[in-house]
Amino acid sequence: MLIPPSTFLPKRDKNVPYIAEVQSIPLSPSAYSVIIKDKSIFETSLSPNGSVSMSSFLTSIFDSAYIASLKYKSDDNYKYIGIPLLNAFVEWQIEEIDDSLDDKSKEIIKSYLISKLSAKYEKTKTENAVRVRLSICRDLYDTLSSDDLYYENKVYSLTLRRFLKAVYEDYALLSDCERERLIFADNIIKINEVIKQNGSRYYSFIYAYSNMYSREKRRIRLIPYRIVSDEYKMYNYLVCLSDEKSAGKEFKADSYRISRLSGLSIAEKLSQKEYSSVTEYERLKEGHVKSVKHLLSDPRFGSDESDISKVYLTEKGVEMFGKILYQRPILKGNEKPKPNTVNEFISPPIQVKYYFNKFGKDGVILSPSDSFEEMRTLYVEGAEAYNREVEM
Repeated sequence: MLIPPSTFLPKRDKNVPYIAEVQSIPLSPSAYSVIIKDKSIFETSLSPNGSVSMSSFLTSIFDSAYIASLKYKSDDNYKYIGIPLLNAFVEWQIEEIDDSLDDKSKEIIKSYLISKLSAKYEKTKTENAVRVRLSICRDLYDTLSSDDLYYENKVYSLTLRRFLKAVYEDYALLSDCERERLIFADNIIKINEVIKQNGSRYYSFIYAYSNMYSREKRRIRLIPYRIVSDEYKMYNYLVCLSDEKSAGKEFKADSYRISRLSGLSIAEKLSQKEYSSVTEYERLKEGHVKSVKHLLSDPRFGSDESDISKVYLTEKGVEMFGKILYQRPILKGNEKPKPNTVNEFISPPIQVKYYFNKFGKDGVILSPSDSFEEMRTLYVEGAEAYNREVEM
């Protein structure tokens, strides 16, 4: 069974009229390949038997993205999670809801196709296509069929097919790190709940299953400390105390990739007596921060959300940014890059430098100053070398 955030959703009201429709959605080759890759990487943690259907995975993407869109302005857990186009649609959609409707009706409309989305992988006829069967509230169906959404100087005709195609294409444009956060948003929220309440007299822990150190999933206990990204903003890690390596005898500093944990559940607080069977309570309390801070000095976790790089992108630079996915830096505010202007990135400067060094005049790094000077020297010396007459 999947671990989707659909547990947050209201149940379908059988008294509300719904309409079912099947759509075949052709995806671009790049979006198609990203979705296929993510399914193969994440399915081990999304299902107890280690595999999920394309239908379930597409549903999980949409469920996670829609929940993030509903919460991204009001909940800090969703600050860097979500799909910009879907965020804009949800904001527009909620504004359209008549204030005279009761709360129950509003919830039905807001969740118009969350848990009602089903999809079927289609190989035949249309290349790179997925077939999606939708069950949608009739009022919302009429809205999608008659209105347009104005977003980033473009008008989106909100037919179901175009709308879903745009959502999945936007998903594929997110960086590896952002897509992982989106799919496992439910896990991140549970972890952050425990992080907020820990640090007082007692610590709470999380039960989880891990397949990090063996092919078989093992039930472990974790005392979470911080969720961080690796140096190149490719993956998300939980830095924590874990009893996995000591076979439950002692908590030790460890780190786990978020997408390699499954079945998370928050346990009751450990009492001081219970701590004694694992480790001395005072030693755990005093050593907790020290041990995980030492682990955070690992070069993998060299990134800092305070790192800001400014890059001027041309229209061609924005186009290249959409096509080159490997080690792509994250835009501040989880937005799309804008052409012919300065864009801000929150990834480590070294990642920004290595990523944009192939853009030439279409991606000019303006700050930090040392990156600017290094790139300017590189291109000036390169131009001089090409302009020199070389004796053959």
